[in-house]
Amino acid sequence: MDPRTPGKFSIAIIGILALMLSIGVYLFGSTPTAQAQTEPTPHAHDHSSPAAPSSEEVDLPSQWQELQTQAQHLSMAECMERMTAMMDAMKAKMAAMHSGEHVMDPTMHESMHGPMMEMMDGMMSMAEGMMAEMMALPMSERMEAMPSMMGMMGRMMQMMGMMQKHDSGEMAERMEEKSVDMGMKRRMSGMMGMMGRMMSEEVEYESAASETPAAGADHDHGAATPEATAAAHDHSHGAAVGTAAPTVAAHDHSQGAATATPATHDHGATAPTPPAAEHDHSSAVADDVHAGHHPPIPAQGVSAATETTGGQPLTYTEEDGVKVFELTAKSVRWTILDAADEQAVVTAWSYNGTVPGPMIRVVEGDAVRILLKNELPEATSIHWHGMPVPFAMDGMTVIEPGDSFAYEFTAPAAGTYMYHSHTQTDKQVMVGLYAPFIVDPQEAESNPPVVDVMWMLSEWRVGADGETYPAMPMSGLEPNYFTINGKAYPSVETITVKKGERVRIRLAAIGQFAHPMHLHGMNFRVVGYDGVSLPPAQQMIRSTITVNPGEIVDIEFVADNAGSWMFHCHIPHHLTNDHVEPGGLISIIEVVE
Repeated sequence: MDPRTPGKFSIAIIGILALMLSIGVYLFGSTPTAQAQTEPTPHAHDHSSPAAPSSEEVDLPSQWQELQTQAQHLSMAECMERMTAMMDAMKAKMAAMHSGEHVMDPTMHESMHGPMMEMMDGMMSMAEGMMAEMMALPMSERMEAMPSMMGMMGRMMQMMGMMQKHDSGEMAERMEEKSVDMGMKRRMSGMMGMMGRMMSEEVEYESAASETPAAGADHDHGAATPEATAAAHDHSHGAAVGTAAPTVAAHDHSQGAATATPATHDHGATAPTPPAAEHDHSSAVADDVHAGHHPPIPAQGVSAATETTGGQPLTYTEEDGVKVFELTAKSVRWTILDAADEQAVVTAWSYNGTVPGPMIRVVEGDAVRILLKNELPEATSIHWHGMPVPFAMDGMTVIEPGDSFAYEFTAPAAGTYMYHSHTQTDKQVMVGLYAPFIVDPQEAESNPPVVDVMWMLSEWRVGADGETYPAMPMSGLEPNYFTINGKAYPSVETITVKKGERVRIRLAAIGQFAHPMHLHGMNFRVVGYDGVSLPPAQQMIRSTITVNPGEIVDIEFVADNAGSWMFHCHIPHHLTNDHVEPGGLISIIEVVE
């Protein structure tokens, strides 16, 4: 075993216990006196946070404003340190507000709670960006940042618990509504899921680190050279041995952004990655990592796709009042980038030969039958994401190569859904087995938007050998292409509308990475989440919304500002094609007079 392993496992275990304690405080609350007297310790190794100053010493709104202004120029560690100190100060204020038997006047109470809730909302957005940034770091750097992130998350949950558990009656209901309005619980749940995945990957990384030298010896059929041993322990995404690992600089946390390169990101210019960048796929280590987890997707004998656009409506036949759709799961060579100076083609597993697969669109209450024929080299199945279908119809039947299966169910309530493979998902979904599914209301919209599109956000990995590998958040397996509906910018379709027209975009993150999507020039309204339309009181007006893996977010906006506006992920690495920008998750909204 690697000599570092026991220490890292201890850190992970302590962190898990701290998070469990924090969740308990959040869910069940505690007495005001206990909160005031006891300072929680979210992480045994979190020494970065200074002691919380007294409530009289802190001008929190000014500090928060200053942090937002300076965030672009601070390192991730500095941002986390300052946010943690601010949350400690906020907790001190809350404890003072709730001390003893004193009950504040509701108006004064809300005047304190309201700004704190707004600050918490902003801090969560910043934390989401930093967590997404952590996912892109080399594992060794990610492990160093993990204790501070866990401590910060623990404080966030305790703050939310204190805000909601120490109030009663109408005030508690109003604060609960505000929390739901901002989507805090949903976002905290998403961050906890990402943290859990990073912790499990840390364990896998430590195990792999202890086994890699032996694997290298097997390949050499002899003693490993010092150079080979050094390469086997270099987990910085294949960086050349002897070169400095890349540093993370100029972090733009203000919109939940992340960057893994030190260059300034000007979307009007193309800047190649320096030779010592974090993804040097020429090393043997990267190839060994690929082969050890997933071999490449078989490309021999696979034909080029005959269609060039995915997610198009699928036609159906009707039998005895049942709408019948036909799908075939098969391999194709799919072009994700067809620019004048660069082309990229992947071996995709698809529904009906396109990525995404065809859109199934029905009306709520429709009787639906979907016939799936499997022409892949391995078994597959379909999960109807977000739809309450019968248990036996939800990916429970494994369909072997050459076999077929009929899925039958009644279309659920109107909303935005998707369908994807539910067998070997970390491979099959990552290489194209996904598609949109929209259920329209029985009564047609009286004023539908002029543009109504669904964007499926995904990631791809093309190796130095030209082969396609499933992309995932693991050292050596990170994506180097990012697509909207199976295309990377500039091959992503432009949306052109007239000034004053309404646009609806249904965003779905089908891969394994979070994407904070940011619109230039206009704000949008969040009108739906995971297939559920939001009432006006719960709709949010934003310019950036993070779409976590598996989430579907419906947004609408009126194109009231003429120009060519970018709509893009705010993690700069996700705006690259094989580490060269601009590319990836960028679309243009063309608003004409």
